[in-house]
Amino acid sequence: MIFLVYVYTYFIKSNSIASSYSNRSRRRKIGYNSEASNHTGSFYLRVGVIGFGIGSMLHSGLIFGHYFEINHIGHPCSDILQAIKPVAHLCFTFIQMYFVFMNSKVRYDLQIYRLFQMCVHKYKTLARFGLIHMSGTNICVWLRSIVVETLHVIEMEERKKREMTVMSQVMNSTALTLQNTTVRSPALTTFHDGSLPELDCHFDAMMGKIVEKSSVYLYPCTIEYSLVCACVLYVMWTNVGDVVSGKRLQSIETASDDGLSRDSTEDEEEKTNIMSVDCAGSSRGLFLGIFLFVICVICLICYYVLASSEEHRTAAIVLSHISEDIIYVLALAATSVAAFHMRQMHFSFAREARIEEILITYFVDLRDFFYSAGLLIYGMFSIVASLFYLDTLEGGLTILTNLLMMIQSSTQATFTLAALRASASHRSQIEDKPGKQYVTFLLIANFALWAINTFETQRMEHNVVQVQFYGSTAWAIFSHISVPLGIYFRFHSTVSLSNVWKKAWKHKHAQHHNLHKGPH
Repeated sequence: MIFLVYVYTYFIKSNSIASSYSNRSRRRKIGYNSEASNHTGSFYLRVGVIGFGIGSMLHSGLIFGHYFEINHIGHPCSDILQAIKPVAHLCFTFIQMYFVFMNSKVRYDLQIYRLFQMCVHKYKTLARFGLIHMSGTNICVWLRSIVVETLHVIEMEERKKREMTVMSQVMNSTALTLQNTTVRSPALTTFHDGSLPELDCHFDAMMGKIVEKSSVYLYPCTIEYSLVCACVLYVMWTNVGDVVSGKRLQSIETASDDGLSRDSTEDEEEKTNIMSVDCAGSSRGLFLGIFLFVICVICLICYYVLASSEEHRTAAIVLSHISEDIIYVLALAATSVAAFHMRQMHFSFAREARIEEILITYFVDLRDFFYSAGLLIYGMFSIVASLFYLDTLEGGLTILTNLLMMIQSSTQATFTLAALRASASHRSQIEDKPGKQYVTFLLIANFALWAINTFETQRMEHNVVQVQFYGSTAWAIFSHISVPLGIYFRFHSTVSLSNVWKKAWKHKHAQHHNLHKGPH
């Protein structure tokens, strides 16, 4: 956070000094250099960072409000540090989110660009130290969030067992014994003395219940946000000092004076690209994907309704597995057909890998066909557990679902890595857009799978076979490590497919003069 404060202080100070000639250079724009800034990622990636950052800040805000329900003076749970930690995390998340988003692919005012160059590239040692420290901080937050939430789920399971034991004892106790055991405050219950107040203190008041019920959905936001920021900041760290040359900067400075009409044309073209979305060649895939997503939401709602009843829990498990299997089969078919239709396009493998390609293969070796680490861990552990329950319906469905998941994810990741480097080789491909329908459908299917992984896969009721085989404690550890990475994989697949959908059926500027009118 100190490094971020330094960056913003430098901007404010330098901006005030340069304000005397700001009006004169207001019309001077700097063009975006894609070769120098690919490491910062796409606009879609930053939208995801904002979404996950908002979820992380909501979680921190709820924990902060949680603190004020404690009225036990001198109690360890009422320590002022328990209020400072969520506030500090909220501020760090917001400031870093703004920093990451503002280094996106946009046209900056020349003055702002110079300030950034001076602040980051002039003081290279300080910039490298600050960026790598921020990346390491995000990794630490990521690991701590996984550990705390895993231990919290284990504590909740133990609490349920204790409550059942206490209830059985209360039923057999006398009225006097019952009166002596209910003298505790209803707002706070301490279960054991440990090293983490997040685990030692359980709150039964309103905010405590809200935090407990919402944390299962909000904690993945902290994990995803920290992981994405750590990767982006690390790649930025590797590019410190990679600046635009002096001739390039000088030509940009004089562009508005020597070629105003050309800049105006480019500005109009840029505005057109920003304000409009080319849906040509993707309408059927779009609406089929929307229909699939609606069916997915209906199945999620039905799952929650059925899972709340003990007698319908088996039906809920069957419904969830069948709906997932259908989506995996359709997504696998869309991937295969899209790859077939796009096989004649131009693929450039000479370019440096973009951040989306780095993120989608994070923790994955090329020899493993770009498996997502989270999906690989989750699938393998689930299949191993299900092998001992082959005689049950849940065991067979678990094996089928996880096999389809692993096949679909590896096939899709390989296709996405190649499609990110695809471009139209003929003018007919720009007009016909072969494969775009299926890429559109695949994009929305990944969003549906992201929703399933977020709201369904993490629940203990969804993993009956795994819990019976490994135990609730061991499976809580496995799932809280692997499921967030699976959510991460689906999110970045959506981001990468968005870039494919937007850019693959256009010709690159370098190929403009070599673009054929049709295939030979």
